[in-house]
Amino acid sequence: TKGEIKTYKIIKKKIDKNGWHHVKLSAEVVFFELPQEAMRVRMAVFPFRLFEIETDKDRFQRLLDQNINDYFVQTKKFTMLDRTFIDEVAKEQKTILDGKTPAIEMAKIGNEISADFILVGSVEDFSIEEKITKILSSDLEIKKNIASIYLSYRLLDVATKQINYSNTLEFQILIKDSANKADMKIISEISQILGEEILFSIYPVLVEKISNGEIYLGQGTYGVAAASLEYFDKSISKLEFEEAALLAALPKAPSKYNPFKSPTLAMERRNIVVNNLYENNYIKKKEYENLKNKPINLKQRKIKLFEDSNYYSEEVRRILLKDYGFDKIYKEGLHIKTPINPVFQIQAIKALRQGLELYDRRKGWRGVLTNKINNNNWHKDEDVINFFLENSINWNLAKVLKINDFSIKIQIDNNEIGEILLENI
Repeated sequence: TKGEIKTYKIIKKKIDKNGWHHVKLSAEVVFFELPQEAMRVRMAVFPFRLFEIETDKDRFQRLLDQNINDYFVQTKKFTMLDRTFIDEVAKEQKTILDGKTPAIEMAKIGNEISADFILVGSVEDFSIEEKITKILSSDLEIKKNIASIYLSYRLLDVATKQINYSNTLEFQILIKDSANKADMKIISEISQILGEEILFSIYPVLVEKISNGEIYLGQGTYGVAAASLEYFDKSISKLEFEEAALLAALPKAPSKYNPFKSPTLAMERRNIVVNNLYENNYIKKKEYENLKNKPINLKQRKIKLFEDSNYYSEEVRRILLKDYGFDKIYKEGLHIKTPINPVFQIQAIKALRQGLELYDRRKGWRGVLTNKINNNNWHKDEDVINFFLENSINWNLAKVLKINDFSIKIQIDNNEIGEILLENI
């Protein structure tokens, strides 16, 4: 009954020939309602085994344990078991800290501490490397600290005695301030990545429908239909299985897992979705092995005309938004056709630009955009990148190498050297 019998009444009773008593009761039962906290998954995080650690190991151990536990607590989906007790068990059962411990042995310890899941792992390597960049035209040096970590872990389901999920994580982070805080920053980042992987392995998220809301999938797209066109240039009905899995992986952090900017992170995230499909029997093992090894093949839409007529397309967008609303425009992957003639439009823009250039030259040269310390990667400097040029005008930013009486020597961003004559300025 999972409760307590408050009152009862005997309705009927008899004794059979074997001496068994048969009794029919009417009872009033009080059921216990468990609080939400008691229904959460019980997780035990054992101290990670540390190997090549270029810092205080005790401090590193404390920070790692604290950050991992903090992440799980903040999700409000886990009850974290007492860490002091776990530490004592870990000391008694040292083999559990070994990544090679059989799952069945780990399950025995899980039963001993009443855990649903046990997390064990090891940090194979943690290091901080100082990189020095010398400025050729001066005695200045730029120092950067790069922290690296190599971590592996296993998550055991105590009830099934099976490894629920395992992975190896390699991560680097640029430390802009003191190297003394490097371990804090990288542990914070790696704990979140590890926590997310475990969270979604235990609580797989399958989005079937979203109504009265907006789901953002990166690259300025809202809704799966629009994202399908943006990332793969195809409609939803034509998506491959691994492509659909990638889109399903994006809602958590579209910018972080953007496949154009972070293909490795995007693939790891996509494979978590594929693994969830396998674990929940949506796909067979052979399909799972095939899908997780498939590369991400992106095909961004070609919208060259929009660069040459953005004022026109913006006016069309405003009209459509007013007539059809946000959901229709941004969530349903519409194909919009307009009466604009691309040939005429491009020729008109060329004529306009030529007129503006002639007018600009009559006013004389306005000088340099900025002054920078000489270096080989000047075109990657943040200040230079901020000078945006439309691709369609075929202009390049250039660095002035030398000024002569009637010309200047320049270098464009692909390192090609050129010359501009005074008469053309």
